[in-house]
Amino acid sequence: MSSNERLPVVIVGGGLVGLSAACFLARHGIPATVLEQRTTLSSQPRSRGVNPRTVELMRELDLEEAIRATPSSRALLDNTGIIAMQSLAGAEIGALKTRYAMDVHADLSDLTPSSWCLCHQAEMEPILAARATALGADIRFGVTVIRADSTADEVLIAARGAAGDGEFELRADYVIAADGVGSRIRQRLGIPFRGETLGSFLNIHFRAALGAQLGDRRFVMAYTFHPQRAGLMPLDNDTDWLLHVMFDPILEPAESFGPQRCVDLVRAVAGVPDLEVDVIGSRPWHSTAATAGRFRAGRIFLVGDAAHAMPPSGAFGSNTGIQDAHNLAWKIAAVYRGYADAELLDTYDAERRPNAEQTVRQAVLRSQDRPHMADQKPAPPHPDIVSDERVWFGCRQLGAVASTEIDPTACGAEAIWPDRPDGSVGTRAPHVPMVLEGMTVSTVDLLGPEFVLFSGTEGAAWDAAAADVAERSGLPLRRYRIGPERLHDSKELWHSAFGVEPSGAVLVRPDGIVAWRARSGSADPTGALTAAVERILAKV
Repeated sequence: MSSNERLPVVIVGGGLVGLSAACFLARHGIPATVLEQRTTLSSQPRSRGVNPRTVELMRELDLEEAIRATPSSRALLDNTGIIAMQSLAGAEIGALKTRYAMDVHADLSDLTPSSWCLCHQAEMEPILAARATALGADIRFGVTVIRADSTADEVLIAARGAAGDGEFELRADYVIAADGVGSRIRQRLGIPFRGETLGSFLNIHFRAALGAQLGDRRFVMAYTFHPQRAGLMPLDNDTDWLLHVMFDPILEPAESFGPQRCVDLVRAVAGVPDLEVDVIGSRPWHSTAATAGRFRAGRIFLVGDAAHAMPPSGAFGSNTGIQDAHNLAWKIAAVYRGYADAELLDTYDAERRPNAEQTVRQAVLRSQDRPHMADQKPAPPHPDIVSDERVWFGCRQLGAVASTEIDPTACGAEAIWPDRPDGSVGTRAPHVPMVLEGMTVSTVDLLGPEFVLFSGTEGAAWDAAAADVAERSGLPLRRYRIGPERLHDSKELWHSAFGVEPSGAVLVRPDGIVAWRARSGSADPTGALTAAVERILAKV
């Protein structure tokens, strides 16, 4: 690599979020180069919970089957819920029985064609990397980015290789910083990371024969509180486990947790004093609640933990980051390919930063509630906690939209997260089972990577207008007309689910967000749709 190498998009960081960004960009026809300072993919079994919205995005990449076929996904198929216990061999002393209890088996069929998947990072990263490469992305390991400086026309990047081959430079049209909570790029840009550290933890990955102590229980996580607070997570319901142990770094530095100390902690949590334990690895980390002051600096964008950090309660962290990447990818592609104005990129911060701030708060509230599971009379959940489903599916994104349906400055849970996807502008398009060419499909599966216009049974004028607008503007657009000979609404749910009359129409962005809605017909459908598209693409 040299200073003469000009790349469309460089992604700094090849974890779950960076690799997902490479996949999404490639699906839009934009080749990305991933620079990862590690020499291999992660071996850490972290970030297990792939929530249903993220599974939808994996379906879009044709990866859902591969993720569900991983060893941990197959082994943990029956695991659900969060409990508290004296030890694994001891008595169960509590369970989370609220609307955010990680009920992996909850019936979500009226909300999504997908469901939870418990697949950890060490299994998911290789799947994403393979898909990104197959789609044309270039993943380069052992490369540390020292700095990235945005100019009016490009980003100048300085990096060095793992082999000590000196510093080199390259240029890119855009940079996506997916370089983690300690993001060097964010720090160099001087972007504040506002928040607090909630606690310090040690991850202990170990193997031990605990099938007998587990019995027929199948939980997602089990908390113990003596000798210190810890969370035990099964990776195969038998011998492969992950333990989170909370510690005070002032009283007990991370270096004090040597192999024998880790073994002792595992034995205490297991409730088996003479348990044979094989510690595979241990890693300290800090539970942080923070959000970057801005997600964009010129041609550089922050995603994932570089943009926001949150406690793992709720499994929102990497899922939120993957959805950041999904939101950003189509916008970069639209500007890069010339059918959108550069101001469209401003909507990434406008949409994703408020979402991150609210999601961080939801994760913090959940983390504060969980220690009370073991109380004899647990206090009710914090009143500001909203259901997991509302966080996953309903967060409004009101930057790249054309609507006066809701005030973008409105606040409160209902304004941010409607009770369910209802077809309103700024929310994820509703899931409705339909029949297309004899096959049952979800409306969600018809979305991306283009814009999609759905028109009602009496919406022929909208369908014709969409064809005209797409031809004149160059907008990548697919059209679906509701009707028995077209997209068949056999259960007659579509119009009510999307909140339109038979003469209405809905325009959905490539990231699945409703960008515009006409509840009924128009005297000038071409003019109305043209104005909406120009507003969405920041051309006005």
